Amino acid sequence: TPSGRNENGPLAYIPDIQHTDVRSEGMSYGMMIAVQLDRKAEFDALWNWSRTFMFHDDPAHPAYGYFSWSMKTDGTPNSESPAPDGEEYMATALIFAQNRWGDSGKFDYANEARWVLDIIRTKYFHTDPHLVKFVASANTTDPSYIVPAFYQIWACFDTTNADFWNTAVADGRAFFHEGLDGNGVCPYQSSWDGSQPQAANSD
Repeated sequence: TPSGRNENGPLAYIPDIQHTDVRSEGMSYGMMIAVQLDRKAEFDALWNWSRTFMFHDDPAHPAYGYFSWSMKTDGTPNSESPAPDGEEYMATALIFAQNRWGDSGKFDYANEARWVLDIIRTKYFHTDPHLVKFVASANTTDPSYIVPAFYQIWACFDTTNADFWNTAVADGRAFFHEGLDGNGVCPYQSSWDGSQPQAANSD
């Protein structure tokens, strides 16, 4: 949905029809679809909206350095809390964008991708094992957020932190051997060893 423009160009968002909001995961999926379909204008408009309205750039804000996961369509937050799945897809889509379109446009995709990867690495990852958290403050993971194939891409792109991402690849793949039950299903939230946590966060 087009949503005006700012100094970086057009803005657009993808609404979550069921919940009548805009979610970081939906925006990131839209970016991934746009780059794979070679739709640069749509990609830039979605990233521009995400960067403009979802990111907390005020150092005094409690969620400084994070993206809000749920917004109203006018860009005001429903929740100022972050969730890492959106940022994971955003970072990977930005790497794909840099590979497809280079960095000659309004956005320097490579630097934007490194910036988002730094957020993910420093704010969202548990390090023993290297697994992504359900939310930044959680001591649990969400198995649907564990994407080892993305981490392989990140290790090739973000060579400074390649060891970190390669460990995440290995730990992520190992997790699924432990976390899957007899039906091939993981719990909605999981402890680091793949077991069901005693009191899962329902947010």
